[in-house]
Amino acid sequence: MVELIRVLLAVFLVYVVFPSLAGRRKDASEPVVDTLVRAFLLTSLILQFAVFVLGSLKLALPLLVTLVYALWIAALRWSSGGLSFFRGSDDGQGVTARIASSLQLQPHLPVSLHDLRRWASSRVSPLGGYLMLLLVISLFERAAFALQNLHFGGDEGYSRAMSLHALNAGDAWQFDGSVALLSPVALLSGLSPETVVRFSDPVFAVLLILAAGACVFRMGGPLWAVCISCSLVAMAPVLTGATAVPTSAAAEMSAVYLILAFAAIQSSPLTAIAGVMVALLVNPPSFKPLAIPIVCLITAVIAAKMLQRLPGAFLKFIGGFCAIACAGLLVAHSGRGVVDGPVQYESAARACRAISEQFSRNSWLVVSTGYERPFTYQRGWHVEIVDFVSKHSVQHVEQPKFKFPYEVRDLFVFVEKQPVLPQICLTCWQWSVGVSQTFDPAVLSYVSPRGRASLQFTAAQLIAAYQRTHRDLSVFYSDEHLTVYHVRLHA
Repeated sequence: MVELIRVLLAVFLVYVVFPSLAGRRKDASEPVVDTLVRAFLLTSLILQFAVFVLGSLKLALPLLVTLVYALWIAALRWSSGGLSFFRGSDDGQGVTARIASSLQLQPHLPVSLHDLRRWASSRVSPLGGYLMLLLVISLFERAAFALQNLHFGGDEGYSRAMSLHALNAGDAWQFDGSVALLSPVALLSGLSPETVVRFSDPVFAVLLILAAGACVFRMGGPLWAVCISCSLVAMAPVLTGATAVPTSAAAEMSAVYLILAFAAIQSSPLTAIAGVMVALLVNPPSFKPLAIPIVCLITAVIAAKMLQRLPGAFLKFIGGFCAIACAGLLVAHSGRGVVDGPVQYESAARACRAISEQFSRNSWLVVSTGYERPFTYQRGWHVEIVDFVSKHSVQHVEQPKFKFPYEVRDLFVFVEKQPVLPQICLTCWQWSVGVSQTFDPAVLSYVSPRGRASLQFTAAQLIAAYQRTHRDLSVFYSDEHLTVYHVRLHA
């Protein structure tokens, strides 16, 4: 729960709050929605391009990324008229007076209880509260899988986690637009890359709901129509039979930027172009993630045109009812629990976390499939099980004087009793294992279900042979699916 909130705050602070406050024009003539959309799209494009340049040079380090972001915020502040240190003063005020003036809150906050009630009643709408409730419940419904599982629901998550690891560590990195956007989030939240990737998916799912609502609002729709649009987008995964884990998180992120680009096209064509560029760099437009919010917002706009003659109180009731009803249905649909697969057991990911917490950094090594590597990166060492079984034989390891040739203190071997049936794309394999997309026999034996079962069986044979003649082997973890063996290599 805390990790989800940290990722959510980091995303909104980096891409919404700080840029909006810095880029708010001095005359305040721009609508708040336009300011938020402009700040979000432009900041995303600038950071995406900057991280791409730094990552290609292996320089996407915390200090440099922070410096780039600070310069961008300063540029927004200067362009909005907030920074005027080098301009002439029309009223004779000095720099100190300008700073003090810029920090004043406008409008002033109420100071009495009566004024507070009047101020709140004039600014807080029940529909806004219902919409906020829908967004909060949608966030937790979409995050149900991530809150209860450490592993990912698809191979794309492992690929993006490894990509973010490599980017933030200054290692060789292949450009990924969605990962570039998460680099500042990982730095601000202070969480591991795999955690940021896991919780950023539901955050951007909620941003897609907000994007559809912002688009309806910019097309002239009233707040009750915005509630209808957001409710339909929030309910779309349930209505279409989709799971809480999107098939492509990058495609959903791309849809967010395309919808917001459409919302900004009237107020700022350049901002709209920036949104389209970010979307194309994140992921080529996909039909399903993009078609669903478009259909929902068109439905809401048509409803607003057809029902505009009805009494306003009745229309507000419709919007509030849709938001509350959809929120209730999402609550009933949430709660998937711990789910294994499709490419990794949950117990394997949790075993990696337990190892990293109980043993010193870089003093241990894990032998397993490539899907454990995001959970061991920069905490310990990892050897692919393909290499492990190809370099050792039963006759070799059962000799009493045999020692595994690894310069670490502790060795952990993950053996699946019931091998997971892999659903693997070669792109993920390339990131996880670090091999090229070739027809190497070892690679092909891993990506096929029969090959994976053969690797696990061979690994179990090697461990059994080693155990017959050695006493430094114990069981670190075991359940009906997985056994993690612990070998104490050095005292």
